[in-house]
Amino acid sequence: KAYVFVLMPFNEDFRDIYEVGIKLACKDAGAYCERVDEQIFVENILERVYNQIAKADVIVAEMTGRNPNVFYETGYAHALNKRVILLTHNAEDIPFDLKHYPHIVHGGKIAKLKSELETRIRWCIENPKESLSLVDLSLQAFINGVSLINNPVIDVSLESPESINDYLYSDEQAMLTIGIHNPTSRVMTPDFF
Repeated sequence: KAYVFVLMPFNEDFRDIYEVGIKLACKDAGAYCERVDEQIFVENILERVYNQIAKADVIVAEMTGRNPNVFYETGYAHALNKRVILLTHNAEDIPFDLKHYPHIVHGGKIAKLKSELETRIRWCIENPKESLSLVDLSLQAFINGVSLINNPVIDVSLESPESINDYLYSDEQAMLTIGIHNPTSRVMTPDFF
C-alpha cells in the first residue's frame, strides 16, 4: 500500500478532519496513512518526522491556522520533492509562497474534504513520482581510472627508489588523474562543489 504521512496540528479541533476526512479518504483510495503521534518510536520526534516524510509516498498537510510546525515540515517535504497535498479550511491560511501549489479548501466540510482528497490520493498512487531522497545524487570519483568505491589500493609509486628516504627527498613528481563522474541526469554547476 502507498504510505501517506499527515502533517497537522495535534489539536482536538482537527480530530474529525483527520479521523473521518483524511484517514478514510486514504483508506478508500487504497493507501495507509498516519500521523507521528500515532507511532511508537525511540528517536526524538523531529528525527521521526524527517524519517516519515522521507519514507512517505504522499504528504498531506493541513495548513489551517498557519501552524509553524506544519509549515516547517511541509517545506522539508517540498525540499525532498515529495508530492504534497495542502488542505485548509480557508484559502487565506495558504501563504503567498504556497498559493501556486494545489490545495483543497474544504471549509470544514468533512464530506467535501474526503471526496476531493480521495481523488487526489488515488491520482498520486497511479502516477508515482520519485522524490529526491530516492534519486541517486552521488558523484563517482576515480584516481587513475580506479573507482574509489570500497577503499581500493592505488599504486602511485615513483620509479623504484632504494628506500623510503628516497621518497622524502626526491624531486620526482607523481602524476595523478582525478576523475569525477555524475551518474545522474541532474546538472551540477561548478558552484555545487
